Amino acid sequence: MPTIHRIIVGTAGHIDHGKTSLIRALTGIDADRLKEEKKRGLTIDLGFAFLDLPSGKRLGIIDVPGHEKFIKNMVAGATGIDIVLLVVAADDGVMPQTREHLDIMTILGIQRGLVALTKIDLVDEDLLELALEDIREYLQGTFLADAPIIPVSSTTGEGIDKLRQKLYDIAQASPPRSAEGVFRMPIQRVFAAKGYGTVITGIPVSGSVGIGERVEILPGGVQGRVRAIQAYKEPIDQALAGHSTALNLAEVNYKILHRGMSALRPGVFSSTKLVEGEFFYLPHHKRTLCSYTQIKLHTGTSETFGKLVILDRREILPGEKGIIQIILSNPVVVGHNDRYILRLPSPPLTLGGGVLWGSSTKRWKARANSTLAYIEKKKNDFATPEGRVRFLLEEEGIALVKISSLQRLSLLDEKHFQQTLQQLLQRGDIVEIPNSHSYIAASQLKEAQEKVISQIEDFHHTHPLSWGIGFKQLQSAFSQWESTLFGHVLTSLLNAKKLKKKHNLYSLFDFSPKLTQTQNELKQKIEADFLTALFSPPRFEEVCEKYTSSPQQKREFASLFQLLCEEGTLIPLSNNLYFHQQALQKAKDLVISYLQKHPVLLSSEAKSLFSASRKFTIPLLEYLDSQGITYRQGNERRLAST
Repeated sequence: MPTIHRIIVGTAGHIDHGKTSLIRALTGIDADRLKEEKKRGLTIDLGFAFLDLPSGKRLGIIDVPGHEKFIKNMVAGATGIDIVLLVVAADDGVMPQTREHLDIMTILGIQRGLVALTKIDLVDEDLLELALEDIREYLQGTFLADAPIIPVSSTTGEGIDKLRQKLYDIAQASPPRSAEGVFRMPIQRVFAAKGYGTVITGIPVSGSVGIGERVEILPGGVQGRVRAIQAYKEPIDQALAGHSTALNLAEVNYKILHRGMSALRPGVFSSTKLVEGEFFYLPHHKRTLCSYTQIKLHTGTSETFGKLVILDRREILPGEKGIIQIILSNPVVVGHNDRYILRLPSPPLTLGGGVLWGSSTKRWKARANSTLAYIEKKKNDFATPEGRVRFLLEEEGIALVKISSLQRLSLLDEKHFQQTLQQLLQRGDIVEIPNSHSYIAASQLKEAQEKVISQIEDFHHTHPLSWGIGFKQLQSAFSQWESTLFGHVLTSLLNAKKLKKKHNLYSLFDFSPKLTQTQNELKQKIEADFLTALFSPPRFEEVCEKYTSSPQQKREFASLFQLLCEEGTLIPLSNNLYFHQQALQKAKDLVISYLQKHPVLLSSEAKSLFSASRKFTIPLLEYLDSQGITYRQGNERRLAST
């Protein structure tokens, strides 16, 4: 089979201007495939043909219907076109569907094409010259303003070779459509082939699919396996974006599929009833366009009723652009920067169209500053893969996004996704969280850091005599964050010297408790009382009663007592007992010395060793057990290590 040139040529033009006859003359293929089309002599649905270029490559051609009743079919085919072949009959000139088709091609962003002036065998030279002038005048200001106009007759063959050569030249000069991204193919036709089963056809708009791979059909969610692939009636192993494709699917009943659905890489896309984008209102309309106008959305091969909501103004005047949201009656599948057409349901009329930025997360409030700022940012960011990935991460907020989820949302293939990630990492726009296969937007990480700093500042304000806040208490303020993310935020702040960790507490880097002389003296008195008591320390309440009388003094005492605990001067044990750290060290030394001389230490012997009651002795022994100094066997303690 010849190599496929991943470019699609599509016809456009008024009914009975000879589009199908021209395709037959150019290619030798009759694009009318329906019995009704042959009986009535007009194209009702899409027709398909191909042309072999001198380079040995094969070029796909779509023949679209010209009758206004079948505009929906025309749009379904036009969304895959790269080069337009505008067909105008010399005996008829520019007609309503000529204008509407050209409007549609313009809105869909097509920039290359040529004009075939057909049926020249039916007019004399004067009428032919008038027709040429009429077309040139009409095309001024359009993307076909400088396009070649080739007079032809499909009946006599005059001009066909010249037209074919011009078509060759334009196709050869046109770069093939990129096959980047994940596989997506809006479905144009569905049928059952004898001996094969379900077949779907269309033009992939991104990515590729091979034999044996699975595809998902949306809306609907059914999946099937690709059993065989054809392009231009020839078997191929892999379908790429930019050429007509037929997929033979196993495990799917053709009766549940229809035009307007999409064949997709499984688990990547989702259908939606809310889309947003930029809209251009065609200038020849007479009325302003208002919100909640009932419309038909054409995107890909789908046709769906909906309501138009204008977000950036009250109404759109003819020839103006606006930012819109469309509320749909049925779900559709859209990608980033898909082209679309809006038409009135009745009377059927093309209003305009533009670019969709994807699905909406919610219904937006019209003309709200927050809405417009968000939409404008999305529009700008979605212009590049880097901006799209950054935007998607920012959308997730202060949260980690797994690399697999991020790639799925980005609609990028593995190679280009990895390239995009590296560029964003090098620019510092995103941050990879170590050992998590996850990412966060740098802006969201900064916001998380600011929230933690603010939380610690508040703690310092309410606890000025404390060294800082404990890990668990601080983490509880951000319980909605993953522990991995919280840990990374803390580590990054410590590394940046914005926080410090002292006595296992977190504080601002330059913070330390500031005690007055009176507070410092009281702190020393509290410490002295516990050091003097040694193995029989007083209760908190006893010391508090000794030095305070008013509620304010009691609160201050509690803060100073807590400060002694934070600094490790006082160590809390069981039953609300606190020991001075020197007392615990001395208890450790006494027990080790005793057990180096005796095989075991009984509780009664420990009481004598500490000169303390059982109330204090047992907590001391349990503390030494917990520290790995001793271990208990019944009522005996033994040295845990020599």
